[in-house]
Amino acid sequence: MPDRQLSDAESAIPGRPPPLVRFASVSRRFGPVTAVDSVSLDIARGEFCALLGPSGCGKTTLLRMLAGFERPDEGRVLLDGEDITDVPPHRRAVNMMFQNYALFPHLTVEANVAFGLRQENMPAAEIRPRVADMLASLRLDGLEKRKPAQLSGGQRQRVALARALVKRPKVFLLDEPLAALDKKLRSETQFELRELQRKLGMTFIVVTHDQEEAMSMADRIAVMNRGSIVQVAPPRDVYEHPISRWIAEFIGEINLFEGVIDSTGPSGTWVDTPAAGRVHTPNEVPARKGDNAFVAVRPEKVLLAPFDSDPGAYNSASGTLVDVAYLGDTSVCRIKLDRGGFMRATITNARRRGGEPVAPGAHVALRWEPDSALVLVR
Repeated sequence: MPDRQLSDAESAIPGRPPPLVRFASVSRRFGPVTAVDSVSLDIARGEFCALLGPSGCGKTTLLRMLAGFERPDEGRVLLDGEDITDVPPHRRAVNMMFQNYALFPHLTVEANVAFGLRQENMPAAEIRPRVADMLASLRLDGLEKRKPAQLSGGQRQRVALARALVKRPKVFLLDEPLAALDKKLRSETQFELRELQRKLGMTFIVVTHDQEEAMSMADRIAVMNRGSIVQVAPPRDVYEHPISRWIAEFIGEINLFEGVIDSTGPSGTWVDTPAAGRVHTPNEVPARKGDNAFVAVRPEKVLLAPFDSDPGAYNSASGTLVDVAYLGDTSVCRIKLDRGGFMRATITNARRRGGEPVAPGAHVALRWEPDSALVLVR
């Protein structure tokens, strides 16, 4: 069946070029389990997009539908305006790097990278310079004659990257690409992948359950839960402005206080909470007086100081410092609030010498700015 062209009405996005990748209401079921549930998502040309979510949320299944390894039960997958739902994997301008790298142990680095080009019967005179250029781009020149067993974990990962990228796909897919690396190498590779994507100008889509990985690499993050996309936004917006309690708790650390809406309007929102007292934020929320809500405050937004006066009428609390977790550059303080419940505050360890600004057991005051609190009604 020939590829169906996406209509002008479908592909037009006001003020933006048509997306390179489009998932149009795709669903995928495995027996009674719905892995992907009517997901729609557009990904722009040259974008680095992360599919982020807990295990079993459907992110890898969505990626495999774009690669052609899974076929949607409903909906369509489109690439550059063409319906590729029924196109076999080897005919798609898409390449995928798997978690285990899947290198051929009996082939050299050079032969591994050139394998896909040789399968396509590209002339040897064209293969050699393209492979050499890719090896140089990924700092693998000088390792051409080694075999995978003679490489470090980071080098094997770069060989897998080179093998996938040398074919110059329209879209490059990465399924948990850094899972096998140690923490330090993982952090370095995050920046390397981002730099490589910018240099090549290609579209990258990465699947990960690691929030830091998604935040450091992606232009946009599509947060998934139970087969659905629950928020799509740049990393800063997902972190600073989660649209639900679940997203706020999933992305980073958060203090959440249940309360009741006292008022909301253009001048902001007031919430009464048993644990954190009266809270004010400058934003209006879709709620009415008396509705239940949650107030969210990130630990790094909380100012902690020794208790020496009334902490204030709103956006403040007091309590006893229970313990301090030293993490090197920061410390996380856990405070038992006088009104009940607990709160966390993150402080920066900027001083070279000296003890903690407050010690466990001290009575402390906590404050946060109005724009540091977020009111969530779902």
